[in-house]
Amino acid sequence: MYQVADFYQLRPLRPTDSQQLGQYFEQLSEETKGRFGPHPLSAAYASELCKATDSACHRLVLWIENRICGYVILDLRPYPEDYQRYQKYGIELCAGLDAMLAPSIADDLQGKGLASQMMPCLLDFARQHQVRHLVLMGGTQQGNDKAIRLYKRAGFIEVGQFVTQLLNYDMYLPLIPASNCKKSEDNSD
Repeated sequence: MYQVADFYQLRPLRPTDSQQLGQYFEQLSEETKGRFGPHPLSAAYASELCKATDSACHRLVLWIENRICGYVILDLRPYPEDYQRYQKYGIELCAGLDAMLAPSIADDLQGKGLASQMMPCLLDFARQHQVRHLVLMGGTQQGNDKAIRLYKRAGFIEVGQFVTQLLNYDMYLPLIPASNCKKSEDNSD
């Protein structure tokens, strides 16, 4: 568990968080939900998430008192579309070493510095789990200026763009120098 600012705690999602996570998802605005692409943000899906056990996918929640005010995915499983885009940029991503990151913050707390205060805790969590790169899952949408500024301040690097219904920016953050990373196929120096 991490202390964020004076009143917030960042910790792994628990099976008992279903009701609070569902409330968090349901209270998000359509704009915020539209910027989060990994999965539905509904009470029903919150229940499924709290039952799931997958050691390759870390789900964290940001708490204040008895309220969830943030939700973060740090997923070490492969994401073929993202991996293919990064390969075109000359960056080879590897499942188990590189984590896809998808954070969200409650609407009433966006733009108040909470995500900036949470970021060092997320980076520390990722480093403790030997994550080599943090990759923004599905990129960041053009127009999501607050998030783009946050990521750039944290050291994320924009490596490319792609278009879905909107223009998106691919950004990642190297955490562990390449010399410290496991070699997958070639064991030579």
